[in-house]
Amino acid sequence: MITFMTVLNITLLSGMIIALLHCFLHKTRIILFNNLNLVAALMVVILLRLLLPFELPTQRNIYITHIFPKFYVALYKTRFTFIGREWDIMSLLIALTIAGSIYFFIKLISAYFDTQKKVKKLKAYDNPVINEVVASINKTYRKPVQFQIKISTQADTPFIFGLFKPCIVLPELDLSPKYWEYILTHEISHYYHKDLWIRFLCELLHIIYWWNPFIIILRKQIIEIQEFRSDASVIKQLGCLEQLDYTECLIHIAKIQNIKPKENLANICITPFSSRSDTDISRRINWITDKDKFTKKHCAKTGILAVALIFLLSLLPDFFILESKPQNIPSTILEQYTIINSENAYYIYNDKGTYDIYVNGKYFSTVTKIFDNTITIYYK
Repeated sequence: MITFMTVLNITLLSGMIIALLHCFLHKTRIILFNNLNLVAALMVVILLRLLLPFELPTQRNIYITHIFPKFYVALYKTRFTFIGREWDIMSLLIALTIAGSIYFFIKLISAYFDTQKKVKKLKAYDNPVINEVVASINKTYRKPVQFQIKISTQADTPFIFGLFKPCIVLPELDLSPKYWEYILTHEISHYYHKDLWIRFLCELLHIIYWWNPFIIILRKQIIEIQEFRSDASVIKQLGCLEQLDYTECLIHIAKIQNIKPKENLANICITPFSSRSDTDISRRINWITDKDKFTKKHCAKTGILAVALIFLLSLLPDFFILESKPQNIPSTILEQYTIINSENAYYIYNDKGTYDIYVNGKYFSTVTKIFDNTITIYYK
């Protein structure tokens, strides 16, 4: 079941986790060394938990008695009349969220099909050197797939597109066979790492949580980790001089990309080789050149500690949910948003003129007025 409190708790805690992860990735580069798969897995856990904000059987309520009950009540308190009906803050927020999600969904689908249409129109690129490199890279994977290779005069960087039928789009560039090998190894690794599917989930997450700035940060972090992992796939078999050669390839493509006009392509299901951001390219190059500064033992200790901390935080919504204490919520709110009827509840009259409500045999709240005359009243 999805409830407002579950969504709110998961959103708040996920925001904390994303902020913490952002600090680790940008302030403590050591976490990246030899821990890329661990960090990537953690990000996928956060991504899936946000996409599936269901209340689990393992969750236990932690009641808050100050500030939060007033906030909770204010969300449901009628504020204004519009189009002949009364609106409260919660209803307005839900309406705005749905409207925004519909807008971003239409925008994304439109951009995706526009990109798909452009890619389909491109000419197939039958280059013996390229075909041989792709076949050689494919042999290193257990279940190789068939990649379409197309050439584009408009593309400003090589990229791969398509969830089920991957297509590698190459710009018209005169590069050495070694550079093509670097580029194709990088792009093909994106597909086998399921990066296209993860970016697809990121876009779905943005459609649902378009109002949450932490989702934009998470999406950027996921893309960055994906690029590091694909860079690692390229350089793992390279010597020191060849690794420097790969960084020169990155810089070369980035320079060409900044000269060419930007092509309007959807972010969904695309993994470009290079970026127009100098910061992104610098971080990738720094990761490649600095990765041997720390020992594996050092990296393992710090990385696992950091990831364990963040992972524990990500599990909190699965076990604890912060709730407004029932007795702090007025009976009008209880009546409107809590299922209480004669089959599962009864009143107990107090000497002070109030009534204790018991639901399923457990105390639920105390009210001053009876809001359902069909519920049995017991007197002490």
